[in-house]
Amino acid sequence: RNSAATRINKDGLIETVASGVSRLNYPLIDGKVVGCPSHLLETQRINSITHSNDFSQSIYGKINLTITANQGISPDGTQNANLLVPNSSVGNRYLSNSVGSNLKINTVFLKKKELRYVNVGNAASVVVVDLENGTISSNSVSTNNFTIENYGNGWYRVSCYNTSSINYQIQVFFGVDGSGSNIATNGTDGVYIYGFEIQNGSYPTSYIPSNGSATTRSAETANGAGDASTFND
Repeated sequence: RNSAATRINKDGLIETVASGVSRLNYPLIDGKVVGCPSHLLETQRINSITHSNDFSQSIYGKINLTITANQGISPDGTQNANLLVPNSSVGNRYLSNSVGSNLKINTVFLKKKELRYVNVGNAASVVVVDLENGTISSNSVSTNNFTIENYGNGWYRVSCYNTSSINYQIQVFFGVDGSGSNIATNGTDGVYIYGFEIQNGSYPTSYIPSNGSATTRSAETANGAGDASTFND
């Protein structure tokens, strides 16, 4: 692989691996490392979001909320998670992206601070995400596929696969209850957020950080490791 890439290390944290270095990726089950690592081999993907963890940028629409950087420990083990606080009014309070094409796989890391529920989706479909139990429930007729992964320490990665040919923008709504309805909040309670990503593919891959431009993770090649008949699907 001729680019940097990320893996899950032995401590269960997202770690960047240099170009040309194989990724020994540790499996996470219920947010904890279980078992031995395996080589992570992935196809080329691009994170179209130019600033994956800088929510002050204009590529993010911020409606009736505030975001403060470096307020919590993120899934990479450093204090670079953002605190998102919806204002106290009852109404739509949400974060969106403004990338205009290839909006197929949208992922974001979320963690409960005081607020337990968020809505995640787009103009076609929305799900309610429970950041305490790590579950998602449908709030509308779904034309998308949603997944949630436990990254430990209260963090969940929520992914939305857009099955439509329309390039919908993903939106994350805050200040909602377990049914997805808007509720009043106090203007200080919030949710931690980290690592927004957009990939053009049919499934999410490992996190691709970006800082100033769309970022490509090159495909990996494994030599001398057997052929196709060695491995099952």
